[in-house]
Amino acid sequence: MSQPDTRLALIGYWLEKSALALAAAERERAAGDLSLAINRVYYACFYAVCAVLSADEVPYGKHSTVRVALHQHLVKKGRIAAT
Repeated sequence: MSQPDTRLALIGYWLEKSALALAAAERERAAGDLSLAINRVYYACFYAVCAVLSADEVPYGKHSTVRVALHQHLVKKGRIAAT
């Protein structure tokens, strides 16, 4: 598998995890477990950001590095709002 193919596979992996976490959040919200629903929304967002960082070839690892990369590469560059 070539490097672009590997990167596309990684992006797809993170987007799939994000979609699954978002679906789980909706199920938990419907079941009345808001704490777990919020946890799943957090992870849906985390996985989506990992997909974007992978697409941009920005290195990341732990949650703390993903947060830093989110602000450096997306917020500060105006790609997403800081609100």
